[in-house]
Amino acid sequence: MTMMSNINKCNLALELPPEQKTGNTVTSPHFENKNNVLYDKGVRLTYLHYIGVPSSVFTRVCAGENLEFPYRDIFLYYRYLHEPEKMPKFVGKPKPYNPPPNFYG
Repeated sequence: MTMMSNINKCNLALELPPEQKTGNTVTSPHFENKNNVLYDKGVRLTYLHYIGVPSSVFTRVCAGENLEFPYRDIFLYYRYLHEPEKMPKFVGKPKPYNPPPNFYG
């Protein structure tokens, strides 16, 4: 949609110098969390792309369902940064948001 409009745009993957480029997808398990900021090989991430995680998962987690997805703690931290008292209180072990198929049931 942006490509067809007259909106100015910037592709960080093309604009940033090599030493500042980082990964950004939630499927990358190697990011390091330092005080709720993610780093890729020591370089702070510009943003985290939750590609492949359906929006319904975020809705369900915010409603209190204990679902696990990559970097969930980071999402919850920033989602409730200004309203920490509204953050869901989870009990027990979280269930994966995309459980493996059950071939026996």
